[in-house]
Amino acid sequence: MVFRQTMGGGEKLTSDDALLASIAANDNEAVKQFIQRYAKPLVQFAYSFIKDVDTCHDIAQETFYRVWQHAHRWHTDKVSVKTWVFRITYHLCIDEIRKRKAFTQSCVDIKHATEQYTDNLEHNFDQQSFYQQVLTQLATLPEQQRIAITLKAMANLKQKEIAYVMGLSEEAIESLIARGRRKLKQQLPEDST
Repeated sequence: MVFRQTMGGGEKLTSDDALLASIAANDNEAVKQFIQRYAKPLVQFAYSFIKDVDTCHDIAQETFYRVWQHAHRWHTDKVSVKTWVFRITYHLCIDEIRKRKAFTQSCVDIKHATEQYTDNLEHNFDQQSFYQQVLTQLATLPEQQRIAITLKAMANLKQKEIAYVMGLSEEAIESLIARGRRKLKQQLPEDST
């Protein structure tokens, strides 16, 4: 595969691999595109752990710094760029939790979360209500089930990728997702599934 070293004229690179190769070559436009592509998903993912928007933005920023710092060492034969980026964020979240020495699994302020992360989405009232119910119920799941389901639903990662991010076996991930989905299905109204 051939990568452009620079992108003059606002040209957009489409693949993560191409962006990372350009980032490794110190292409500022590629860095901007990479941030545009991953900022919102990483902040949302971090929010499933931290529940503090400012800290989540800091974690996303640190993730981008580490991507920029280590882009030259990336090898596409291991895991996808997307999986690697979410793994970095995951570990930064765990580090933050350890620093705080207390991680509560309290319910998310649904109104705030919805306003923060659905500002560009067009939802009708019923969809917002269902989304709020799902977020509320997701917050009640055990931590590893919540993380696995969040990575599957928000980041659209495959089980193998989730296993890599969380440092667990694929079988363990399959079990976590299945148990979490069963619990969510029991908690959500029948007409919403």
